[in-house]
Amino acid sequence: MAIFSKKIIGLAQGKVGNVVICNWKGKAYVRALPVQRKKGEVSAKIKASQSRFKLVQQHLIKILPYARVGFEGVSEAHTAYNSAMSFNLRHAIKEHANGIEMDWSKFSFSRGLEFKFDAVSCYYDVEERRIHVEWQIPSAFIDDFKHQHLKCMLLCCPENVDYTACAGLLYGNAIEVGFQELSVDELHSEERYHVYLAFVSAMHKMTTTNSIYIGMIIR
Repeated sequence: MAIFSKKIIGLAQGKVGNVVICNWKGKAYVRALPVQRKKGEVSAKIKASQSRFKLVQQHLIKILPYARVGFEGVSEAHTAYNSAMSFNLRHAIKEHANGIEMDWSKFSFSRGLEFKFDAVSCYYDVEERRIHVEWQIPSAFIDDFKHQHLKCMLLCCPENVDYTACAGLLYGNAIEVGFQELSVDELHSEERYHVYLAFVSAMHKMTTTNSIYIGMIIR
């Protein structure tokens, strides 16, 4: 909106093109006319944003109990859910000619301390229907955060948005134990699942580590 205080346009009033001129208390105002969008018309940019939001939301809802713990300490101004949505919208979506898809290697259910590991391995025992994860963490990191009593958080997230079942645990084995097992008996057969590892403090629940992507299994 523009205001002409010296009346350079006199007492002009009315509509010119996409602007309207009016007078109030001796001053002339110029306003842009509102743009009326046809009912049901949505811009391509808005559609793309809605698609991205829906995709992340569909996957995040399945793992909400884990994300609430993993993202609880990220921001005092936002809920854990909102922080998880914000992070994964920025980092965990790949765009290509045919649309968008999740970038599972960058998807995260926990953010916090950045820990380094010497080695991480995962294998799926088909007969026992269990995932076995092993890790080797530098002793310096373990010593620095020994007072936090870090416990394992393990998550197995389905790739297919039509399946709501996921497997995971909170406050598992201590970080110095070096391994964790997880039953996946309740998961759907012949489907892809993505496995993530993180740690949470048993003393201060808002202290967590960044989750790391271990890999994919087919149940």
